[in-house]
Amino acid sequence: MTKKLAVLALTLVLGLGTKVNAQTFKDVNNHWAKTPIEWATENNIFKGYPDGTFKPEKTITRAEYIKIISNLTGLNKTASLNFKDVPKNAWYRHAMENLVGLTLIKNKESLNPNLDIDRDEAFGMLGQLLPYKDQLNKLNFADNFTIKRHRDIGVLKDLGIVSGDTNNRVNPYKKITRAEVATILYNMANKSIQVDKNELERARQENKFDFDFDERFDRSIYDLFNKKLMELDKSSDRQIASLFQTLDRQGSSFIYKKDKNFNIDTNNLISDLNRLISQSSYKMFMESCGVNNLYPSENIKCEFTYNINKGDALAIMNKINSIKMEAEGKSDYEKVKIIHDWIVNNTRYAYDEYLSKKYKITDKITADMPLAIFKYGKGVCESYAETFDILAKEVGLSSILISGKAYGLNGLGEHAWNLVNINGKIYHIDTTWDDPISSTGGDMLRYDYFLIDDTKMSKDHTWDKGKYPKANNGCLNNNIKNENDYLNKNQYNKYNNGYNQEDNYYNNYYNQDNNYYNNYN
Repeated sequence: MTKKLAVLALTLVLGLGTKVNAQTFKDVNNHWAKTPIEWATENNIFKGYPDGTFKPEKTITRAEYIKIISNLTGLNKTASLNFKDVPKNAWYRHAMENLVGLTLIKNKESLNPNLDIDRDEAFGMLGQLLPYKDQLNKLNFADNFTIKRHRDIGVLKDLGIVSGDTNNRVNPYKKITRAEVATILYNMANKSIQVDKNELERARQENKFDFDFDERFDRSIYDLFNKKLMELDKSSDRQIASLFQTLDRQGSSFIYKKDKNFNIDTNNLISDLNRLISQSSYKMFMESCGVNNLYPSENIKCEFTYNINKGDALAIMNKINSIKMEAEGKSDYEKVKIIHDWIVNNTRYAYDEYLSKKYKITDKITADMPLAIFKYGKGVCESYAETFDILAKEVGLSSILISGKAYGLNGLGEHAWNLVNINGKIYHIDTTWDDPISSTGGDMLRYDYFLIDDTKMSKDHTWDKGKYPKANNGCLNNNIKNENDYLNKNQYNKYNNGYNQEDNYYNNYYNQDNNYYNNYN
């Protein structure tokens, strides 16, 4: 086998001792990865061991994998490293400097270079080398709900680099082996998949990279940048289907029976089930949710109590489904507008509950819960933002909540709103502040905080800009204020003829707090 790696002529050697002809490895002849291993050793990517073995099932450390990825870039960047656990004479230090200079790896205080890298991390880092490849097909692995870096794995799956095991699982928590890495590189060479240095440089300039190791990985930020293209977990895993059926009928408990072939730690399984439940629309119906191990078995028991009856929950899900039907086939922009308008048109700010400081609507429902909007048509900023997030995810948009502050009649106060991804670009949206009530009591629909950028949002909102992604793509609300956008509330003329002077109750702080705002900044 003389075919060279189309991606790059890799010179990395992993292993100990001198080169051994692949066919003499004592532990390779009957191995499933025999061909890729032979190719990898002939191309001097891996070496065997002095005892005549290749050790195909030996796992690879982060440092070793970083060296591979660095070589794949074909770049030679430099950077001053903050990592305290990367010695100045470390054999992989230049690779770290290259990837930090590229911004593919974040410059943190610790790397844990000798930790074995898991498959999710490894696939994620490799997928980042193809920053402008779109995921074309939905992931439909049986363990979809345990996958973190779904976009990267989806791109690699589309290209034929990653596939499921015999149980259709990708096993993201499993540590990746020498044989698996050799197979990945062999498949890339066989398919002539190339890493484009110019694309990598462009991605660096556009802040396109979003990789971090598991202990620092922020899934909500990753999901915001990368639209989920996955089959519903309830259709790819029969037990997950049963879990959702339990939630649908408001069952009190569910037991997830762990398959002995499911390569996942029990604690990780508990964490993933918790996340799956908390990200579903059913979460808003729950008063409590417990997910625990049924020791000594590895089965997991989920227990639920609810704050709303089944009939009311069904009515709310019907509302959500009607919004989903309206949004079907629409562009990202149109979907956001449908959700924005539904929230504003169906909600009034819960001033009485807000002023009471307790937010109480019923014994189990408060004004800061999305249920307050779906059932009672009123809420405060938290419920506005959470309702937007629920509906955005239901129609296939990527959204997160921002917890920050905004300037009101009493100065700077706590506030919540959303960031949303529109065609790969991030924008702010604040449905609370687009839903004022005039002094005459009339509802109003406006678009002042509809898909705007950091600059415009910063005029009266503050937030930790280091914690959240930048929204620096301009504003999409410049041409939306026209009569047709206000007809459903007959408020266009009111807005056009003096909204600012009329709405003293909610928005006159623009002039009143100017001095406060200027001093603050």
